[in-house]
Amino acid sequence: MTTARDRLIVPEDDRWHQRPDSPHWNESGWFGFSAPERNLTGAVYMCHRPNMNYTQAGVWVWDDSGENTWDCLYHDWWDTTALAPEHDVFDYTNENGLSVRTVLLQREYDLGYDNHGFRMDLRFRAYMDPHPSNWVGGAEEWAPHHYEQGGRVTGTIVVEGEEIPIDCLAGRDHSWGIRRYVSNPRGDFPWAIASETSGFVVTAVSELPRDTDPVVGTAESLVGGWYMRDGVLADIARGSGTREVVQRGPDGRPEIVTITATDDLGRTLEAEGRMYNHLVFPLYPHYHMWWCGAAWYFDGHTGYGDEMDYYPGDQARRWLRSLRR
Repeated sequence: MTTARDRLIVPEDDRWHQRPDSPHWNESGWFGFSAPERNLTGAVYMCHRPNMNYTQAGVWVWDDSGENTWDCLYHDWWDTTALAPEHDVFDYTNENGLSVRTVLLQREYDLGYDNHGFRMDLRFRAYMDPHPSNWVGGAEEWAPHHYEQGGRVTGTIVVEGEEIPIDCLAGRDHSWGIRRYVSNPRGDFPWAIASETSGFVVTAVSELPRDTDPVVGTAESLVGGWYMRDGVLADIARGSGTREVVQRGPDGRPEIVTITATDDLGRTLEAEGRMYNHLVFPLYPHYHMWWCGAAWYFDGHTGYGDEMDYYPGDQARRWLRSLRR
């Protein structure tokens, strides 16, 4: 049987897939970018629901000067717009000013935006082939099919009247399948790229029941990901590692995160991430997330990427209110 782990990713996977009639069929995509010297992180994200004939997509940019959607550098997300017949997963222009264009399938993409004084003109160029995720246990509800890809993002953004050049190593991803946010546990999607030959992406989930999970002092199991060292890429071995938040702020935010894992080649990944910004972000209904820019230290390198510490809303509410008490 071919699994998501074993399935060959082909260029046409960046187009619409054949799908059942379920209204919850989802085709999503993400592009990251950053200017670490300014403690700045940005993202373009899209969730297409073709059977419901709509798209939710937007862009957000933040640094250490504001950590909420209403006081960060810029935020425009969850604006539902209609899917036009000519739209495709990575070829569309939304009513909110966001445009995504495929220059070359799975190699180059243009990202544009112009609205409310924020402008973006970026190009993503891949330096590696897309790599399918190795999701097992606790993450399948996000999507049965998923891959990530490393690349370089160049161009400019204009925010608060200032033009900021962007030239960074970053990632993108694509998921497709029936997506319903029903029972996903809390977890994390940390990643980092130090160079075109060095980086990692992992997925971690909690195995503890929501109502008794202490959150602090726990280690979450890795249920997927990959590791590139010296240009050689391999999957994270199933059940081989953990992710742990070893330092949190008084409000619960992650400040230092460690990852330990073994890949299918027997190599050990030991990484420490230090957050340099935080965004309190309700990416999905009923979920709370701290989306953080992070400097990651591993294999003698410094790589930049993200830390996405997310929680089911009921669990987040209970835990965060307990911290205030």
